[in-house]
Amino acid sequence: MITIPETLHYKEHKPVIQKLSAFADAGPKNLHIVADFDLTLTAGKNHGDNLGTWDVMDALMPPEGVQAHNAIYQSFRPTERAGKLTEAVAKEKWSETLDLITSYHMRIDDIEEAFLSVAALRTGAKELFDACASNDIPTVILSSGIRNVIEIMANHYSLRPNFILSNDLIVDDSGRVCDWDRETLIHVLNKHEMGHKELSSLRTMRPHVLLLGDVPADTMMVPGDDNVIRIRVLDPRKGETHNLRKEIEESFTAGYDLVTEHSLEPVAEIVLQLTEAYSLTPATLSE
Repeated sequence: MITIPETLHYKEHKPVIQKLSAFADAGPKNLHIVADFDLTLTAGKNHGDNLGTWDVMDALMPPEGVQAHNAIYQSFRPTERAGKLTEAVAKEKWSETLDLITSYHMRIDDIEEAFLSVAALRTGAKELFDACASNDIPTVILSSGIRNVIEIMANHYSLRPNFILSNDLIVDDSGRVCDWDRETLIHVLNKHEMGHKELSSLRTMRPHVLLLGDVPADTMMVPGDDNVIRIRVLDPRKGETHNLRKEIEESFTAGYDLVTEHSLEPVAEIVLQLTEAYSLTPATLSE
């Protein structure tokens, strides 16, 4: 029987159960996972210090670099939180940030050390990826962060995503970051899965998608409705607070089906339920 883990928030029970039941009927061979990275799969090592890629870069820049980075971030973050950020502004701000970071020619080894010292894989993320690997469910990380950092985290925790789509830092022969690949630019508003040819065939072969994100705009990573279950990871960023009830309501307005606070353990539980239910007859599933 398909059930919704108690720790997940939902607007209406029946529509979510109907979606989950349809996914279970179709089986894992029709399913793939698309997940954001920063603050979705990652968290701070200390509770309340919810960190992502960009925060770690601050530790490797001089004070004037940190100040410039913060100025860029504050110039768009309030608009992003209000849901009014435009794609043109997002493209401009992400490009400015990447230009700033690469101008300091950081060592990739220093980035790895800094990231792993303060950031961790979110609780339940390892179990989620292991459940997918055990059941041959492809996983995709689609992020407006930095691919090099995502690979550091994936390797450290032995995650094996099928695709990593993110901004790519260029590293020279001495191990220093010297530039970034402008053709890879992904910001918070252009993470549309069908816009990436690498994923089009995957969506054709496996039409059901479990999508994970941490901001309202992440609902747009994958188009569709009946064949997409969207789950939001709700966890305030470092230095930010939120009204839980308001954030949950905004999540449903944005198109999320479910909301989890802090942990991905209930998401891993859903994946396991979907794979186990495939061997059952539809009549055994909850209506």
